Amino acid sequence: MFRSRYWFYLPAISWASIIYFMSTTSSIPKIDFNLLSVDKIGHMVFYSILTLLLIFGAAKQKQWTSSNVMILGLMAILASAYGISLEYVQGLLPHRSFDTADMLANEVGVVIGLLIYIFTAQRFFLSKE
Repeated sequence: MFRSRYWFYLPAISWASIIYFMSTTSSIPKIDFNLLSVDKIGHMVFYSILTLLLIFGAAKQKQWTSSNVMILGLMAILASAYGISLEYVQGLLPHRSFDTADMLANEVGVVIGLLIYIFTAQRFFLSKE
């Protein structure tokens, strides 16, 4: 039965698949670095959502212990590593390019996702027992 402890990560995996598809198939014109450009805001939003979905999966999997900070850190590292690795993949594709500004925007998005969780969304992710 698929309803295992990994079931709750399905939204994060689906979202990561969407990010992968958009990162590897579309050909977007190069935009000069501007942290508030539509492109960079898009990166931040996508990676904020990815981070929140990973945290959602961990919370619903009932992994919460007194060391929640370690789990939050692990989810942030996972989202960050995904963003960094996709930038390197884009560097290998003929119609895309490696962009450190995009990588920075991805990382800012991960931090924003963590901050959203820490300051506002925690009450929605943890089940009330």
